[in-house]
Amino acid sequence: MKPISVITGLTLALGLAAPAAAQQVLASNPQSVVDYFFQAGVPAQLTTDSVGDPLVEFRVDADTYQVFFYDCTDNSDCLALQF
Repeated sequence: MKPISVITGLTLALGLAAPAAAQQVLASNPQSVVDYFFQAGVPAQLTTDSVGDPLVEFRVDADTYQVFFYDCTDNSDCLALQF
């Protein structure tokens, strides 16, 4: 068996043995970001920023963090996010 075939076979086997992936986090779906934090045990709140775009706020220990959404159309259908 060629070395490349062994590597390919192992990669495929490991990929198939991996647990199912959780729901995707998408900028176009702000609730998916909140759900991600909830599943990680971090309370998060979906709100809006000063221009009405989605904003997710969460706390870790004593620190507050925000997830900003960008390239939104009419305050929805965002294309990007930034922590």
